[in-house]
Amino acid sequence: MRYALPLVALLMISNRAQAQEHRAIEFPDIPGYYTLACDLHMHTVFSDGSVWPDIRVQEAHRDELDAIAVTEHLEYLPHRADLPLPDHNRAFEVAKNANHDHPLIIIPGAEITRAMPPGHANAIFLTLPVA
Repeated sequence: MRYALPLVALLMISNRAQAQEHRAIEFPDIPGYYTLACDLHMHTVFSDGSVWPDIRVQEAHRDELDAIAVTEHLEYLPHRADLPLPDHNRAFEVAKNANHDHPLIIIPGAEITRAMPPGHANAIFLTLPVA
């Protein structure tokens, strides 16, 4: 009887770990179409995110996404003192190299910020000039 509480706690921790490992959201296909699970707006340390692009790729694999777009800010770069950014394509290149042979589609892009309107806009399938 004295082991019941630790066993229950262990089962709860085990169930929590399993739930965190399976993070995929199921999107059904619509008849006549193939549905892709995508995140088309991602930031890394190369703009105002807090993780490297390879971590975003790992998250996408864990979430069982079909495609991601690395859309760093072009103008807003709060980490510039720590990461000088001579190449706006660098985050995409790091993500692409971290993907290895996985079928995840990685799309280059950028977030363009202007005063309202239009405000923020994400553009994908870009190759940006080196700054």
